[in-house]
Amino acid sequence: MPEHSLALMEAAAPWLALWISFFTLATFGRILMQKLGRAPGLLFIEGSGLPLILMHSVCFVAALLHREWLGLLLFTWWGPGFLIVAWAYLRARKRGTYMRWGSWRPAISWACKINYLVFVILYLKQGHWTIVFVLSLWIMNDQAALAWRADDADRTRRTLDDGWIFRLLYPAGLLIPFFVSMPAAPILAALASVLFLVWLCGLYRIYRQGLFRRLPSDQTLLRNMTYFRDEK
Repeated sequence: MPEHSLALMEAAAPWLALWISFFTLATFGRILMQKLGRAPGLLFIEGSGLPLILMHSVCFVAALLHREWLGLLLFTWWGPGFLIVAWAYLRARKRGTYMRWGSWRPAISWACKINYLVFVILYLKQGHWTIVFVLSLWIMNDQAALAWRADDADRTRRTLDDGWIFRLLYPAGLLIPFFVSMPAAPILAALASVLFLVWLCGLYRIYRQGLFRRLPSDQTLLRNMTYFRDEK
């Protein structure tokens, strides 16, 4: 069991929650400005998860130092794997070309799903509830922003497309501060409650507009990989 590397991620969880909370409050502010008829610029959505993603590389090193071979395997995907792919992707974009994912797209998509599920199982087995909440806070902040700022149902739509019902863990994780002791639990519980309602209202808005099943067309966002057309 990769106890040291998992514990390191849990130790960073309160700071990660604080970082993502800033982006969540910014998301609320931009949605409010949108409803008031203003046109705020898009917040760098992916920025909310950067420290969380980079922590995987830190935990990969911790697993290496403590010879936690399972930890090395687990943290490779979003650790060194992410850094390598990010470097290759940015290099290709700088050259004005696209990376050709081809037949690897379904495998990459399922690897991300299974990686998340395995991590959640291991975190909960070790009693690391705060980092599980952080994962949900990050994902649901992203989903609320997409629902209101891009009219994109994203993961909710994808659940209907591929039947991966474990995505229900994303909103369910927002309930953790109500039942588990963690730093600033009352504040995080209030924030999570508002986020959940904002997300639901965003989904209802998309449904009313008839856009719920609309597929994304932006091929620069890797989150849409399963919907990519064959690159030219």
